[in-house]
Amino acid sequence: MMQAALGNTVSNYLTGSTSLDATLQEIESKYLATAKESGLL
Repeated sequence: MMQAALGNTVSNYLTGSTSLDATLQEIESKYLATAKESGLL
C-alpha cells in the first residue's frame, strides 16, 4: 500500500512539481484511502 502511495507522488516532488507539504498530504490521503478500501482502517 505504501509503495502505491509513494509511486508517482515522490517523483513529482523530486522534479519540483509539488512542494514537500503537498507531497506528504497526498501520500497520506492515498495511503488512507487504500487502507480503507482494503479494510485495514
